[in-house]
This record gives sequence, C-alpha cells and structure tokens, in this order.
Amino acid sequence: MSTTDPTAKKGVQSGQHLSADEKIKTAFALVNEIQTGMLTTRSPDGKLASRAMIHATLENNIFSFYFNRESGKADDVKTDDQVNLSYLNPKNGDWVSVSGKATINTDKNKVKKHWSSALKAWFDDKKDGKHTGDENDPRVALIDVHPEVSLFPFLILQ
Repeated sequence: MSTTDPTAKKGVQSGQHLSADEKIKTAFALVNEIQTGMLTTRSPDGKLASRAMIHATLENNIFSFYFNRESGKADDVKTDDQVNLSYLNPKNGDWVSVSGKATINTDKNKVKKHWSSALKAWFDDKKDGKHTGDENDPRVALIDVHPEVSLFPFLILQ
C-alpha cells in the first residue's frame, strides 16, 4: 500500500495497536452494518465477474454467502478460489475490501442454521419434488470466504 495515500497512512497509524483478531472483528462490525457487498470472482475464461451478495453469516473469521450451486459462481470458485469482497456504506463512506480464498460449503446443517424464507426468491421451485427452493434443495449451498487480506479506512490486516 502506498505511503503517500493519506487514507493508508491514517489506517496504519490507527490500527497498529489492534491484534489481528480485533481487526477482523472491526471489519465484521462494519460489514454487518453495511450488509450488501460485491463478490468478485474470476470466470473460467479469465474475466472478472462481480455481483451483489448479502452475507448469511460471519462466523469463525469466515464470510459465508448463500448461492445456487448451478450458477456460474460455482464454476468460478472451482477455477480460481481467489475472490474479493467489497462493501461501501453510503451513509458515511466507510468501506471494507477483503481478499481471500473461497470454498464451496455444502454442509446442510450450516445451510439450515442460517436459512431465511426470504432466500426462496433466489431458488425457484422446479416442481420436481427435489428442487423445491428451500433449505433442502440440493442447489442451495454456501460460499465461504476465508480472509487473507482486509483493507478498510483505519485498519489494514495482512
């Protein structure tokens, strides 16, 4: 990060006293307030693809998002597990950028634990008795993002 960037200077100075865990907790607090972020992946043809995502949970320093295993996101993560999450709070300009490794999580207990009926809007019922659009639908899974580098205005975690 450039030391001529006043935001970077401020971030390094103010974040020096915090442990890595405290920095992650601060990032998670910002993300919880912002809610919707952009998930950027690399498609099999090498192009970047970004889409708005609402996180399902932030547990054990892992960001998790519901997604459809039949979507392009699954191919993207299988091709290149390096992803970026970015969030911007339009109210005050706070932002967070998280780079990390993505994994596909098919643990049905975790899927059910955080499921909300509002998610059915993204999983249509195919009326075949299997693809029902609920938490038991085999298409429903989580993308877990394991942070490696997090940047936000006052803290830099590497």
